[in-house]
Amino acid sequence: HRSVYSALTHAALGQTGVLALEGSMIAVLLGACASMQIQAAQLIGTTMPQVTYHQTVVGGAALLVPAVLQRTLRGISMIALIGLVVLCVGVGAVATNGLLIGAPKLASDLVTLPSPSGFAAFFGVAAFAFGGTQAIILPIQDGMQRPSEAASALIVALLSVSLMYVVVGFTLACIYAPSEEGVQ
Repeated sequence: HRSVYSALTHAALGQTGVLALEGSMIAVLLGACASMQIQAAQLIGTTMPQVTYHQTVVGGAALLVPAVLQRTLRGISMIALIGLVVLCVGVGAVATNGLLIGAPKLASDLVTLPSPSGFAAFFGVAAFAFGGTQAIILPIQDGMQRPSEAASALIVALLSVSLMYVVVGFTLACIYAPSEEGVQ
């Protein structure tokens, strides 16, 4: 049983093409997972300075093993939902705290064009955030009840996420940009 991606590659390039495609997808996914693990370890380290970096990495890996041992993404959907709820509560708490500090004021640097390095940093984050989409959507499309609607679902999902990035980023920037703590 092949995913749509692998079947297309096999038809066009044969077994060597499939190995190259799937090998590159595995490398990208491992890189994404490793970078997320590093970021999680750094975040834990800032909130719990008594824990070493290596302890946070090993502890995070131990928590991930049971989730990774599941064979489908459907098995971790509840974990993703819980994570999304916690993230929304966290963003809400940060926004509420910012509003309690003072009324939001639009900072002048929010209406100026970004520097080339600022744009490059944004583009890097955006490419990383949305870069794995094509590697994920086609295997998910195979398991959909109505696979023909995958393109519409992808468009709605990406537009929704993009809008949420803009709204959350802009709102928090308006609240915290004039902060005395220098939050950027």
